[in-house]
Amino acid sequence: MLSRLINTNQVINDNAWCILELIETAVVELNKMHLFLINLYLLAAGIAAGLSSSMAGLASIVSYPALLSLGVPPVSANVTNTAALVFTGIGSTASSTKELGQHKKSHY
Repeated sequence: MLSRLINTNQVINDNAWCILELIETAVVELNKMHLFLINLYLLAAGIAAGLSSSMAGLASIVSYPALLSLGVPPVSANVTNTAALVFTGIGSTASSTKELGQHKKSHY
């Protein structure tokens, strides 16, 4: 009787380990899906921020709340947003140099 009870406990333990492994696999898969959704969300927010920046210079109205909604601390979100705006300004200046040069020649 005791050996039968030990065998039953072993079967229960083996099944418990199988269930734990299944749960662990499911959690890993959910984390991968969660990471994919976060990246998709950031991509959409980046496109929207780029469009609003190119049309009206309002990238912060989209990018800052997007970073905050993902749990980034406010100071870190502000620094990230400011760094992005610096590079946006550099890119805008570089792409407009030709037009700005022609404008300067026509007025002087």
